[in-house]
Amino acid sequence: MLQTPTHAVSTIYEGSSQIEVRLTLSRPLQISDFLQIQADLNFNNQNDEGETIWSNDDIIYFIGTHEVVASIGLIADDGPWPGNGRPQDDLKVTIQTSEETIESEVIVKNVPPVFASVPTVEVTEDTDGNRLLNLSVSVIDPGRQDQLRMIANWADGETTTGEWSPNSQFDMMTLTRMIPAGAALPEIYPLTLMVHDDDIEMTNGEFNPETIGLASSQITVTHVDVAYNNDDDDGNNYPDLWDRPDDNYRISGDMDPPQGDAIVPVNKPISSENDVIAYQVADIRPQMVPATEGRYILIYDPTIIRLWDSAHKTQWIKPHNSPDTTADTFGVGRPLQGIEYEGQDTVFIEGINISPSQTSIQMAWVADGWNFTSDDTLPERESDSPKQVIGDIVIVDVWGIDVDIDSDNNDGYAQPAGDRWEEYLEDNEFAIGKIIKPIQLYESFPSNLLNEQLEANYQFTPVSIRVSTGLAPETQVVISTLTTLPHSSGSIQLWTTPRNDPNRNDNLVTEGGHRISGYLSELSLNEIGYDPNSSTITLWIETTYVRDDIRTKEDLDNLSAPSNKLRIQLLGPDNLNVEDRVKWTAVKKESFYNTLSSNQTLRNAMAAELVYGNNGIYGTPHESTDYGLKLISNQNQQDLLKLMAMSHTLSKNQAQYILDSFYYRAPTTDSPNSDSIANFGAGLYLDHFSGRFILAFRGTDPEDMNDWATNFSQLTSNYSADYEMAILLTTVLQKNVPSLQLMQLTGHSLGGGLASAAAIATALHADTFNAAGITRNTLINPVTKIEHTENSFSRFDNAHLYVDSFQVWHFKTPDNEKITVPDVLSFAQNYLSIEHNGRHYLPDAIGERHYLVGTDTLDEGLEFTQDLISFMQTPDKSSIEPILIGILSIDINILGPYIYIDGELEIATLKKMVESHSFKAIYHGLLNPNAHQFTGHTF
Repeated sequence: MLQTPTHAVSTIYEGSSQIEVRLTLSRPLQISDFLQIQADLNFNNQNDEGETIWSNDDIIYFIGTHEVVASIGLIADDGPWPGNGRPQDDLKVTIQTSEETIESEVIVKNVPPVFASVPTVEVTEDTDGNRLLNLSVSVIDPGRQDQLRMIANWADGETTTGEWSPNSQFDMMTLTRMIPAGAALPEIYPLTLMVHDDDIEMTNGEFNPETIGLASSQITVTHVDVAYNNDDDDGNNYPDLWDRPDDNYRISGDMDPPQGDAIVPVNKPISSENDVIAYQVADIRPQMVPATEGRYILIYDPTIIRLWDSAHKTQWIKPHNSPDTTADTFGVGRPLQGIEYEGQDTVFIEGINISPSQTSIQMAWVADGWNFTSDDTLPERESDSPKQVIGDIVIVDVWGIDVDIDSDNNDGYAQPAGDRWEEYLEDNEFAIGKIIKPIQLYESFPSNLLNEQLEANYQFTPVSIRVSTGLAPETQVVISTLTTLPHSSGSIQLWTTPRNDPNRNDNLVTEGGHRISGYLSELSLNEIGYDPNSSTITLWIETTYVRDDIRTKEDLDNLSAPSNKLRIQLLGPDNLNVEDRVKWTAVKKESFYNTLSSNQTLRNAMAAELVYGNNGIYGTPHESTDYGLKLISNQNQQDLLKLMAMSHTLSKNQAQYILDSFYYRAPTTDSPNSDSIANFGAGLYLDHFSGRFILAFRGTDPEDMNDWATNFSQLTSNYSADYEMAILLTTVLQKNVPSLQLMQLTGHSLGGGLASAAAIATALHADTFNAAGITRNTLINPVTKIEHTENSFSRFDNAHLYVDSFQVWHFKTPDNEKITVPDVLSFAQNYLSIEHNGRHYLPDAIGERHYLVGTDTLDEGLEFTQDLISFMQTPDKSSIEPILIGILSIDINILGPYIYIDGELEIATLKKMVESHSFKAIYHGLLNPNAHQFTGHTF
């Protein structure tokens, strides 16, 4: 009845479950036939209960067929258990019929246990004070009946062993080594681990070197410390862990007009980087690699470390099976492109996280066509050549400290948010840091209720400190305050507890109190309130002294901004000392910095002044570290290009246009190599108080006849190329750069007119200062004769919703004996009606009007009596140009209520009016709390 039985394979591996016995019959199977198949699954040479894999109960499914198929089921071990010291055995299969019995055998091979996780070592303490090194690692063994043994060889030569009887294929194994009380902890790494099952072959009490790999696995675990790369080695005002190779761009032509492909991304080295370390990954390659074709891969956590191909971070080597790009961890709105590991012997490790701070790097070999499998799964063995082989492991500890303070001054006395913007600001040269105020009581009423309320509400300022996880409490830190003399803003005192703690003790922490001594202290983590569970510390700052000579803008203009920093240094192993710094500024409540930090209009005015820079046709806008306005400048073009690259819709032509608009300075208007208007002036600023960008337009250049032409063109034809340029530039930036979609616009004089037109065209907000007026025709494309942008006419009719127009104006003094001097341009636009050939010129500045009190006064009724000729050398000819045009236009209607013009001009008065056009008068009006401001809007 039976022919010779066949098996799907002649050799199988423990843990297999898809093995079949296939019988071919000499005749069709009948219901009366007897057929039974048994497999000796426990390898004891007996037919035991549960070993029948096919019986007559199954015959009904195969009646009339010539073939029977039976599944052997799970092979729990490669031989008898406990193991017999042999890495393979024969599995007997018996087939019985009423006529005959046939026996056959299948070779079952052992599969060695393998490590399935990164070993961890935790230090604990027992009740007797002994310290325990608890080593844990997960192991996979498909042999469900195997007995396992693990051997740990520590760095100091000691050996720890343990045995297990796993209940499943995947098991966690733990070894404990006791260190007597009072003894120093030994070195842990390098740590060599071996795990083997009970089928390992022994010869004279030693492992048989020829078969050891058939029943065991071994890994060596080494260790390396790297620094948390949150400093700024290259001095670009960004933490180094944000730096990336494609931040580098080559601008063709340099200072000349860019030609062709203006923006060429180049993966070029990041200079001055000294916190990445070289590591020989060749040392962790798997040694017993089969002859099968395959490749090496690297496995690590890219949220804790990054691997690079060079010390200059030229190419990021991404982990195997990870996306080709990272999440955005750089603060620039786009992910980082990575490459696969290409077999380099050396890689460079960068630490980018300290919570958590420990990870590992592991190399593995995988066969071609196979995807690496980790965790609690293991590819079912199909041949003697495995699909993957795990190599050794290097444990990486990121040793670092992150100090956070409310650098953007929006958290009050609460804990700092610790977000990316605060991180960027905390030690930035353009940031003033956390504004810290002392308690200010009313001296004339030392015991009144108001002082009591002030005392009750006053709090210390918290500083949040994160250190690497798992540090010993006795780890040392150095705390110091740094000052760039002589520009300190004051003094501070540090505490380990908040002001409202009823148990706060004025003694030093070294004496059981809560106060930290002086300007330099070395203390343990434990002494400053270290929480090992969260690896965090909170210190509190008290302001003890504030300088009196840095209260006003004039003080700061004369002295420059103060510079105070709190530095906390973590003393690491092998001189791996890391630190972080945060800036702070001590001020009194009436300080200029209080106003500046909360007043966007004031910062916009400063940008409108800075954009003038060095006047002249090659003038470059200025920036200000004192007032937190960083220019996206020709010398720092990569910052602007970084912004452009955020959007995939930004074309090269658009990028070229933006570059030309900002950086191109040509003495003529007919250059064929530029999209720019000659001498058009604009500057893009990053406001380090709000985090928003400010686009500032330059006003009239007193030495430039082209700017005269622009003013005259706007007054007489309602169109100039400068206005079209301002509209197009703002539109391109807003539409293509996400970070600029809510930017502020600003400008002074002609620049205020340009900002007004751009705001109406794009629905952005503009603050203008003594601005030139515009008309509806300004918004018309001269070629198409339609609006530059849709709905701009409607926005023009509601300009007060988009533009705030600040104008230095005239008011009677409190004694009614004098009047304050108005800005000459605003006065002319508001009060002179100029007509010529029946046409109206000199439009008003648009938007919500805010009238400011300037710095000068006039006797009421003072007449203008002298001519205009000597005025031609004034600092800003646009100030008097409208009056000149009015005189030349014959028809002048005087509308001003206080100042009379009768054909000749008083030179001294006009000089004061010109001075009221200046920023000195504008700042006086914005900052003087007694300055009378009147608001209203015009269409």
